[in-house]
Amino acid sequence: MAERRHGAVPPPTESEVRHEDWACDDISGQEHARVAFHDVDLTEVVNQGAAFTECVFSDCRFNASVHTDAAFVNCSFTNCSFFDATFTGCKLVGSAFERCSFGLLKVTGGDWSFVGLPGADLSKSRITGVRMREADLTGANCADATLSHADLAGALLLRTNLSRTDLRGSDLSTLDPIAANVRAAIIDPDQAATLAEALGLSVRPHSPTRDLEPPGSRSAGRKGDHQAAPGLGISAGQPPRGAPMARRHLVRAAVGVAAAATSLVVAAPATATSGAGSPGLGDPYFPLAGNGGYDVRHYSLDLDYVRATNFLDASTTITARATQDLRRFNLDLRGFTVSRVTVNRLPATFTRDGQELVVTPRVPLRRGKTFVVKVEYKGEPTEVIDPDGSSEGWVPTADGAFVVNEPQGSPGWYPANDNPRDKATYDMAITVPKGITAIGNGRLLSKRDRGGKTTWRWYEDSPMAPYLATATNGVFELRVSKAGRIPLYHAVDPAEVAEGAFDRLAAEAEIIAFFSDLYGPYPFSSGGGVVDHAPEVGYALESQTKSQYDSTPSAGTVVHEISHQWFGNSVSLTVWPDIWLNEGFASFSEWIYDERHGGPTAQASFDQVYARPATSSIWTRPPTNVGGPQFMFSGTVYDRGAATLQALRVKVGDRTFFRILREWYADNRNGNVTTADFVRLAEKRSGQQLDAFFDTWLYQPAKPTTW
Repeated sequence: MAERRHGAVPPPTESEVRHEDWACDDISGQEHARVAFHDVDLTEVVNQGAAFTECVFSDCRFNASVHTDAAFVNCSFTNCSFFDATFTGCKLVGSAFERCSFGLLKVTGGDWSFVGLPGADLSKSRITGVRMREADLTGANCADATLSHADLAGALLLRTNLSRTDLRGSDLSTLDPIAANVRAAIIDPDQAATLAEALGLSVRPHSPTRDLEPPGSRSAGRKGDHQAAPGLGISAGQPPRGAPMARRHLVRAAVGVAAAATSLVVAAPATATSGAGSPGLGDPYFPLAGNGGYDVRHYSLDLDYVRATNFLDASTTITARATQDLRRFNLDLRGFTVSRVTVNRLPATFTRDGQELVVTPRVPLRRGKTFVVKVEYKGEPTEVIDPDGSSEGWVPTADGAFVVNEPQGSPGWYPANDNPRDKATYDMAITVPKGITAIGNGRLLSKRDRGGKTTWRWYEDSPMAPYLATATNGVFELRVSKAGRIPLYHAVDPAEVAEGAFDRLAAEAEIIAFFSDLYGPYPFSSGGGVVDHAPEVGYALESQTKSQYDSTPSAGTVVHEISHQWFGNSVSLTVWPDIWLNEGFASFSEWIYDERHGGPTAQASFDQVYARPATSSIWTRPPTNVGGPQFMFSGTVYDRGAATLQALRVKVGDRTFFRILREWYADNRNGNVTTADFVRLAEKRSGQQLDAFFDTWLYQPAKPTTW
């Protein structure tokens, strides 16, 4: 156990590193002891297993750095920045932080016991499954953060701001809810009982022989009736036969008292069934896509691809949280030979059943616990053929692969929980023959040549649906520019350069600025586009931060795909029959962009669509029921979807309409939505009853005539 605690003076250093630029370096495996680092730039470093012992860091920058299974033991950090840094399974026992910044910090697993973070601004950070025993969080600002499933036994939480913090699953045994700000913090019922006792209340089960009733009352109540506990708003009554009565009443009482006394938000846990996670999530179009029982937090992909043999040697490491007790769970993976699977570093048994990779951990997983599964696999990637006959997944090209996945191509090249509801962050190491460029999502962390091969490392720091991942590779000219502070990566196949591809992509900065002003801030920390020469694919796709074009796109297509970064990528559908929420919004975005740039008005575009005869499929196939997955990319979700929005604009007026769109984005950024959600928002903001309007535009298999 570390000797130094809560910011005590570290041991003297024996050497120093000053004013060096390590940005984007791979420092994996390095070892440093008693070294003083001053003004060292470690921005976007990749760190797998490096060890720093009793080191001192001052004025250093760790922004967007990625650390996995690394150690910073008994280290001291002063005036350092950790913006968007990621620590997974790291050991920071006994380290101390003073005057450091932590914007968007992400910590998953690992041991941060005895860490000194007094006064730290950890607002909006995400810390899950971390051992933080006796950590000093005195006066720290954790507002709007996630601090879940953390071992906080003995932690110092005096004057800690935990307002709106997600604390579910964490040990709160030393939290004094009076001495900390816990207003609107999110806890579970078990924690509510703990906090009620911390307030001096005696939490006991009710008598199993009579219902709760006011003293002296002679009313026994009829079977099934519920009386109210005076002053607490706690429902009481005879539980169903076989229900755990004592625990049921204890949790009710604790929830009522703790919530009333501290303004906590108590979140009821999802129904948990011990055993196996479901082999699908029941999507109406793709019922076996995705899996139940867990929530993925991060994917780490290590891909080594050779086009000459179309062979992929890969591993995928997934960090997830169990949402139920699991003795086995599924991942989606098509083809390949799986050589090894581990769960929490222990070998796991596995079987294959179609696209289901069924994993049985050596040690069953408990609900609420974070776990790490690693799958090692190799073989020829599977090109997925959609119900409409189009190709997706890992689509080979003359010099590499065009990698696009909507809606079900991801399992063709990596194991995933392949459902848009389960978003996660990603990092990718894509190794290809030297001379080949590999493009992943997010920011480029590093490019390293070794032994005739090049490894490209990318990191996407915003939650992303699995179908939006990409690893397109081939011979490309790569240009990097900026839209404000956002890096833009534009890669073009030499065959498309002469077609003006770079000129098309150059419009991205202005398009981002336009939609940022119209809808709200650009959702992500990077952007870009890839123009490949893959005419056999026949479509473009809005992969997150890196739109994919099979050939030089039209100006309208670029606008369409960039607008998807707001609607489709950040605000994502929940089920595939709601695809109009992606495509209708992007098509309307084309219309409004043209209107505001001297082109046809959105109403003129609407009129052109509305002029189509009543026999047109856009009228006979309503956007919310196109007739099955083979029709999910038919014209109705694009054109009638866009027309629905323009008709709504006319009905409620511009001011209300654009307020609806801005609020739709702001409220659901990085989340998932349904058509019903949009209808509710439109009615709320317009003050109108819009059932008939949306019924005729989205649900009826006929051309709207009145609305």
